[in-house]
Amino acid sequence: GLAARAGFDEETAAGSIIDRLRAAAPVARAEWRLSAHHPDAQTAALLMIGRDAPVLTRALTYRGRNGGTVMIGRTVHRSDLLACEVAIDLDGSAGSG
Repeated sequence: GLAARAGFDEETAAGSIIDRLRAAAPVARAEWRLSAHHPDAQTAALLMIGRDAPVLTRALTYRGRNGGTVMIGRTVHRSDLLACEVAIDLDGSAGSG
């Protein structure tokens, strides 16, 4: 049902998945687990890298306001083409009010 409300189809496949999810259901939390490892043969071939080249895998879960799962997935990134930036509020003021 959520996929239908979000309008996922061939025509919209090139657009942002997260933007479509947010329009269909409130997304309140993203949980990511990042891990570095060497790719299996299929992943190395898809990314056009050697098996000895490290990759970064992101396991993700997006949750709605009620805590239910909205989307789960996994992405694999070439380490030579990746930059990651993280901002963390340490004073506890983010989201309050």
